[in-house]
Amino acid sequence: MLGWDLPVGVLASDEAFVVRYEVAYAPVGGAESNRFTNSNTSTSLTLTDLSKGTTYEIAVYARNSGPYRSPPSNGITIVTETSLPSAPSNFAWKSDATSIALTWEAPLDAGGLPVLHYNVEYSAASDDVVSEKLPDSAELARTIDRLLPARDYVVRVRAVNRRGAGEWATRNAKTKASTKSVVLTPTNVLRNGETQIELRFAETLFDAYDVRYWRAGPRSSVDSEPAPDPSEWTTKTIPVEKGGIVRLENLVSASVYYVAVKPSRSGFGNYSEPLKTYTQYFLRVLELIAEPKSFKIGETVTLTCRTPEGDVPDRVTFYFDDKKLSSPQANASSNEWLIGTATERDDGTYRCEDGEGHEGTTTVQLAGKFESDKSSDAPIAGGITVAVIILICVLIALVWYCRSRSKKKHEDEEEGQPSTTPATATKKKESYADVTDAPPPKQRPPPPFELKPRSPPPYSSEPAPGAQTVSIITRNPGYGQVAPKRGSSRISESPSPPRREISPPRETAV
Repeated sequence: MLGWDLPVGVLASDEAFVVRYEVAYAPVGGAESNRFTNSNTSTSLTLTDLSKGTTYEIAVYARNSGPYRSPPSNGITIVTETSLPSAPSNFAWKSDATSIALTWEAPLDAGGLPVLHYNVEYSAASDDVVSEKLPDSAELARTIDRLLPARDYVVRVRAVNRRGAGEWATRNAKTKASTKSVVLTPTNVLRNGETQIELRFAETLFDAYDVRYWRAGPRSSVDSEPAPDPSEWTTKTIPVEKGGIVRLENLVSASVYYVAVKPSRSGFGNYSEPLKTYTQYFLRVLELIAEPKSFKIGETVTLTCRTPEGDVPDRVTFYFDDKKLSSPQANASSNEWLIGTATERDDGTYRCEDGEGHEGTTTVQLAGKFESDKSSDAPIAGGITVAVIILICVLIALVWYCRSRSKKKHEDEEEGQPSTTPATATKKKESYADVTDAPPPKQRPPPPFELKPRSPPPYSSEPAPGAQTVSIITRNPGYGQVAPKRGSSRISESPSPPRREISPPRETAV
């Protein structure tokens, strides 16, 4: 809102002298030229077409009825206010099965400030709140990845300036149906149980899978079985557990299966290629019993396959030295095999197997005696026990011998050296004390001549003939020797008289 006074020298009664006023304005420093707006004779005017956050210079002119226009008024400078930006324009999208690409243009009204970046958010159409947000960016295009096929989404974008975030531009988008199949590999098999198979998928984008499977047969009889016609498959919808696990249960143990999966929702692709996998053997034991247990050549022997509880397994197959025998005999039960006339050619190992892969084994020996694997191992176990006992006895004898040798060596060493036991040391100490306390022997007075020391010959430790020597006997009580009393010395002629000593004294010639 602009306002001004009458021109100088024009009275209020002379208002008719002024026909109209013209307002000129232009951005400061901009390339735009002045724009003029007529206000008739009113002394106020509101400018409505200004840009936000822009500095303008404004001046007013007065015109009379003639062709004259007054000089401009004093110019003023104003700054328009800023605001939040409007919604981005031309917001559009396009999609494929797992992504939606978004494009837009800058808002028509940026609020008088530059746009710093854009916010992009999206969610499933069924969700009440926004579930995902993309990192902020100043780009005018973004792509949303990792979406589900054939699903409705709500996407929106808004601009942000220094004042804050503007209005949202919102669109409803939809991903296309997928024609890509789920890839099922052996790495997807988490665990093979006895009656179940666990599959795991790294990407848990789906809530459930349609799983179809077909049992090809027992593991022992199926090597390379082609996948059957789709009409022979069993189909189940299995929910995805925590960690992306799909659990296929109630299967037959020790069997080969072909498994294929696809997301349970329509439009999410086709079934994967069938994966061949298996279930584990059930922990059940079969017994193969021979009657009679010992036979003679030409006798009839009956092999019976059963459980330890006496149950008859289904679909029993007999093997001789790992070679499958012919179809069941007419005169035998389904779990029996008859050896009509036993010969040496019947020597070997027999095995029975039921339809779930459980086995039982027995052996026919040349001596004509049937023994189970357990009884045949008894002599080996007995021999191992005897060997262990013998080894222990040898080790004990060796230890005793080494200790005897060590003891003998120790005794020999003690016999060859003086005893250093405490009793012996005490006895020696007492003998040293006796020698020390005994009165010294009487000695003759020295002869009446002057004692003159002579130097011994070079490199000789013996005194010269006829020379007197001074023997200083030093004994260290700590080593079993007796030291003379302080201040006493013994002077004797060479050779010295014999004395009771433990070790020879040290003599020093003077």
